[in-house]
Order: sequence, then structure tokens, then C-alpha cells
Amino acid sequence: MEESKPRKRLAAVLVTVAVLLGAGAVLIGASTRAPDAAATASIAAANTGASVNVPAAEPVSERPVPATASDARNLRTCSVSALAADPRLADFQAQVINASTGEVLFDRGGDTSSRTASVLKVLTSAAALEVLGPDYRATTTVVTGSTPGSVVLVGGGDLTLTRLPTGTESVYPGAAHVDELARQTLAAWRANPANPPITSLVLDASFFGGPGWEPSWDELERNAGSMPDVTALQVDGDRDDPSRQSSSRSADPVGRAGAAFAAALGGGVSVSVGTAPAGA
Repeated sequence: MEESKPRKRLAAVLVTVAVLLGAGAVLIGASTRAPDAAATASIAAANTGASVNVPAAEPVSERPVPATASDARNLRTCSVSALAADPRLADFQAQVINASTGEVLFDRGGDTSSRTASVLKVLTSAAALEVLGPDYRATTTVVTGSTPGSVVLVGGGDLTLTRLPTGTESVYPGAAHVDELARQTLAAWRANPANPPITSLVLDASFFGGPGWEPSWDELERNAGSMPDVTALQVDGDRDDPSRQSSSRSADPVGRAGAAFAAALGGGVSVSVGTAPAGA
């Protein structure tokens, strides 16, 4: 029984030491962290209902609004101005206008007088429509010649007449065909038993005056297939190949048309250039 007392004393001492050590740890932790003054003030203010000093937000300016709203329109985001200024284009001139509004969309020398070049066809077409009207049709006809056994092929300005066989279209859809014209000619000729066989063909291209090729024009245009001589009698626009838009042209479109018609008549006829007799 005497031995138990020292053990009780030792246990009490250990408990005391443990309590002291715990208190010391708390004191050490408290001493190593300073209180957050702002947080303490906020908590104290919240507990007492007092207001907290929070920085005021800067005022936001109102979004600007135009006095009048503009109509919606497409914005042009590209331009040909830089390309049009390429020196390789030489004296390039152009003007593009919105036909609905009259707005000039692009202009480079549009007010500078110059040769009309390819746009001349637009002026010519406008003049033809004004004078001849939209229902005018250029025709190619055949009349009786001034000598027995002769007929005259009279050109009326139809450059679309084709030498391709009926049923085959050329570059001009719906064009008249030489073989059909020859068929009608033979039928009308043979309807009169007094007519001898056709042995002579005269080509009349007198409907157009002046030279067929202006000397200042570049021969390359004809050789490369861009344009023919301007004559009242020709076939397929005088193309070597009637089925191609660009095809070399000849120096004798009237002769080419005559050869095609003579062949359609069955051959064996002489071909010459002249005019139809008055009242034929």
C-alpha cells in the first residue's frame, strides 16, 4: 500500500506538465499571428449593426446613341483600284455605276474621251434597235439571175446563217441553214418546167457599203478568231469552225458563203460576184 502513493504523485505531475505544455502551445500560436484589423473591424461592425466603409464604385457612362439611325446597307470591303492601277493595263479606263441608284462604284478615267474599242458594239446595237426596231430580222434570199440558168444569193446582213446541216446547231442557236435555203431554191426553180438547170451562182453583198476591213484594224483580231470582215453575206460569222466561239476567220467571207451554197445546190455551178437585177 505504501508503494502506490508515489505512482499517484507521478501521474499528477504528468497531467500538470501536459496542461502547461498545451497552454504554452496556444500562447505561442497566438503570439505568432497578428490579428487582421480590417477583418476584426468588419466582424465587430456586423455584430453591432454598424455600417462598413466599402469603396464606392466608379460611375459608368451611358452608351452613346446616334440621334438618327442610318439605313442598313452593304459595306464594300474590297476594291479593284489597286489592280486597275497595274501599269501592265496601260491606259485602262472604266466606270461602274449602280443602275438603280446612280451611285458611282468605281471610276478610273471615266470622263476621259477615248476610242470606243469593243464597246462600239453596244452603241451600234442601240442605234439598230432605235432605227430598225426589235422585231427586225436580217434575211438571206435567192432570186433569179439576169441570164438563163443563173440565180443570185443576196446577203441581207445575217451573219448567223450556218453551213452546218439542218439539225446541227452552230454557235448561234436557232440560226437558219444553208442546206434548207438550197432546198427551197431548188423546189421553187423546178416548179417552173421552163427553167434550165442552175449552172451559175452570183453573190450579191452590196447591201453593206464601204470596206469590209478597216486598214487600221489589227489583223490579229481576224486571224485569232475574234471578228470577221464586215460583209452583208457570210456564213457562221465566217468561222473556220462553226461550232467554236473563237475560230479563225478568212479574208473572203463572201466567197466562203458562196462555196457553201453552191455545194448545197449539188455542185457543178460557176460562182461569181455581182448584184441582183432590178426587180428580180
